[in-house]
Amino acid sequence: MADKLSPDLEHLGATLTAATARAAAARRHRLLLMRRVVACIAVAWLVFAASPSHLGPAQPPGGGLVGPQNAFASRPLDPCDPPHGTAESCLVDSPPPQVR
Repeated sequence: MADKLSPDLEHLGATLTAATARAAAARRHRLLLMRRVVACIAVAWLVFAASPSHLGPAQPPGGGLVGPQNAFASRPLDPCDPPHGTAESCLVDSPPPQVR
């Protein structure tokens, strides 16, 4: 075994070693990606399972949180500030202190 191998066999050995190393690296990479995907799925499942089920929907059943139907549906709280400037006969009995 002390004799040197022929150049063809030396080249074949180097090529096989490189191919085996590439295959092992690809296998390690696929395994790493699979572990990450499984971890993400597990975390998503835990978040879903840990979220309280008694919470209602994110939006009220009547529609969106902000919309034109909500802006015009409620009456203004201040009698002197109605929509469209129709406060012709507005008399405030006791104005707030900053107005006096």
